[in-house]
Amino acid sequence: MEKVIADKVYTDYPDKYAKKVDWWRSESGLDIIKKWRCEGKTIQQVITAMGVDPRTFRSWRKKYPEFNEAIEVGKDVAVSRVEQSLFKRACGYDYVEQVYELVEGEMRLTKEYHKHMAPDVKAALSFLYNRDSKHWRAIQPPAEETKYLEAIENVLVAMKNTAETGEENVVAVQSSVAEDV
Repeated sequence: MEKVIADKVYTDYPDKYAKKVDWWRSESGLDIIKKWRCEGKTIQQVITAMGVDPRTFRSWRKKYPEFNEAIEVGKDVAVSRVEQSLFKRACGYDYVEQVYELVEGEMRLTKEYHKHMAPDVKAALSFLYNRDSKHWRAIQPPAEETKYLEAIENVLVAMKNTAETGEENVVAVQSSVAEDV
């Protein structure tokens, strides 16, 4: 029954569904959408595979929460798989390579090699840039610039405190700027 090819339009709708929307909202339809998204299909590829107009697709996402949830859950699974693969590549890993050869007319396992994939610096940086960008930005602000930004932040905090209390505390603002700069 399942003809799941995201490059072509899905046409295997059971007769009991009068409308396409009813089919795609069914458990089977939602499972197919989740599967496509887990495989990394884009929204446009899913729309094409479903055989619906993009405007119809958008209205279904707004109108039917279960439909939108299937799309998002599938996407989250795909992103998680890529994150795990990137992390594995960034840290390096061990694997077994098996060699099969034709022996006496049959393919047989003849050799096994235990190998190590070295950590990949680009994968590690990509992971860190995206997971901890505060500490792993490609371009860090100069230390002097950071000092001035902190001084400005202290002035703003003092101004906020002044606005909240109603008291003008110019001395506190001046002293905080003098300390920071």
